[in-house]
Amino acid sequence: MPLIDCSYRKGNKELILAFVERWQPNTNTFHLPFGEMSITLEDVSLLLHIPVTGKVVAVDNFGSYTEESRT
Repeated sequence: MPLIDCSYRKGNKELILAFVERWQPNTNTFHLPFGEMSITLEDVSLLLHIPVTGKVVAVDNFGSYTEESRT
């Protein structure tokens, strides 16, 4: 339910745009004036008020994963 309450329409568009411009997909971090910052699962849980429960999911040989190996 908390995830449904979150909406891009409620967000600060300027703030979101600033973060989008600073996102570095090769390192999965934000490059900010004071250094690099990443978002953790705990951050998402606290911001969206979504409990993190359940079993851990692990992927073996993630580095060798390709689209062809998925099919």
